[in-house]
Amino acid sequence: MPAIKITAHANIDGVVIAWSISHAIPGCLGFALERKLNDGTITELETEMPFEGQPKPAKGHREPSSVWPIQRFIWTDHSAPLESDLRYRVRPVKGSADAPELAAESEASDWTPAVRCATGSTEGFELYPNLGVAAAPWVERRIEAARNSSPTPKPSVSSVLKTSIETTGNELRNALAGPLLKALRREFDRASEAGEEIFAALYELRDHELRELLIAAGDRVHVILANGAFNAEDPDPNSEAADQLAGEGIDVKRRMVGSGHFAHNKFLVFTKDGVPQRVWTGSTNWTPSGLCTQSNHGVLIEANPVAVGFMEYWKRLQAAGDGYPPALAEGNANPVVHKVGTKLKLRAWCTPVKNHVDLDDARAMIDGAQDGAVFLMFKPGSKDTLVDNLRALHDRNLFIRGIVNAGFAIDASRDTIQFFNKSAKSVHGKPELLLPDHLRKAFGNLGPETAGGAVLIHSKTIVVDPFGKHPIVMTGSHNLGPKASKSNDDNLVIIENAGGLAAEFAVYIMNVYDHYRWRYEKGLREEAAKAAAAASAPPSGNVWKGLKPNASWQNASYLASAQTEMAFWSHS
Repeated sequence: MPAIKITAHANIDGVVIAWSISHAIPGCLGFALERKLNDGTITELETEMPFEGQPKPAKGHREPSSVWPIQRFIWTDHSAPLESDLRYRVRPVKGSADAPELAAESEASDWTPAVRCATGSTEGFELYPNLGVAAAPWVERRIEAARNSSPTPKPSVSSVLKTSIETTGNELRNALAGPLLKALRREFDRASEAGEEIFAALYELRDHELRELLIAAGDRVHVILANGAFNAEDPDPNSEAADQLAGEGIDVKRRMVGSGHFAHNKFLVFTKDGVPQRVWTGSTNWTPSGLCTQSNHGVLIEANPVAVGFMEYWKRLQAAGDGYPPALAEGNANPVVHKVGTKLKLRAWCTPVKNHVDLDDARAMIDGAQDGAVFLMFKPGSKDTLVDNLRALHDRNLFIRGIVNAGFAIDASRDTIQFFNKSAKSVHGKPELLLPDHLRKAFGNLGPETAGGAVLIHSKTIVVDPFGKHPIVMTGSHNLGPKASKSNDDNLVIIENAGGLAAEFAVYIMNVYDHYRWRYEKGLREEAAKAAAAASAPPSGNVWKGLKPNASWQNASYLASAQTEMAFWSHS
């Protein structure tokens, strides 16, 4: 019986469990995954995937993983209770598809060390992701329930989603915005209780609840509000918000930048008696879609030196007015620096800068990878971006997983990163880089995500060697390309040797990646079904190709891939 290696890592939104085996287990139909609490209570996690030839289950129907086992070596527990010590193990499932049996306890893996669904695992740093993937089964079910409870005629799916995410207090809005919105509310409450002032630099401000948070802060809040994603038809998408804040007596300073630039920040600085205390930054635009239907995150940094640096940057932006005077880039020539002990180092690059010094710093961090990297990107650009450095990690046979939303050139003669090319045809079961731009199709009753030029991935984050000797997190509003470096207002925060935070980010990125990989694989199955139907009569009945009903799923290449993945997640 081969030994089963297993590890688990958590953030505030879930737990990623990875395991591997050295060679195939005879008769193994997959694995049951168990979770144990401190009091000894053991819960078997459930799945939604039946065996080949079994009837397709009703939407949302689940079975214990000892009945529908996991034919994978990595899994996310989205139902993990918060703030509890959690341990996990896997047990092989044997028998037959119609009569699966748990293997003996002696064949199970060890229990993992305890992990907690929480943030703050690195003191002074907290990660708050949203759940911003609208094309997901749980979202579809909630929208259908809302439609079914509405008077006839039923509202459209898109109108229910739009109304939900724009309505303060709506259950679906709160669920999609997740920990991110809860944390923003909490920080404004905290500032109110402490009498803190808030200095905001915002690219967009179209969310009514977030506007109300600013208005409630009254004369304690000071806002630099940009003109957002302006164009000839709409030169100021934030005009309504600006008028509302000004009408409520809020201190609003407009930064109306011109063509070729975006005032793209989304940060807050909290000060007490004139002393900067902490910074909120990240990728989230202050819009309903930014909160709810794009993958986004916020980061809270509790460190006076970092807050001081961002406060000085805020003042430089204020002094720059609507332009980009030389003093702005000159003031940004050196990063904000913060050190904790002998290891943890933070550098926050505020842009614009000259000569892409921010990207040079980031490139050096990526190039030094020993295990690999995971990442999410929005629009890094078409040339000289950090995608090039991630590609080089593949060439070094290091582990990479990630998503780029869109917006970089693809050489048709070469796969972007080996396994995913311009035609979106994968030659590998686990594509290293996904382009959701190719996956924007109707999902259930949800229309194509391209409607209205929708953004799917808006986070901008790279995590290098999260479980290794030199973990690195890169985050902020920076799109990780040259335009953000030289032409925009942005921030890129690089944090070295914050292992807990790096693990939290890795879990977040993997959760998003895993959803889109599932979407990708679903698309491949649908394409195969169409091809089969064109070649011959489609199968009759409600049959779905699901789990393999035997041990053949453990092929050699899949086991090798699992061992590579496990080596990354366990730094072994």
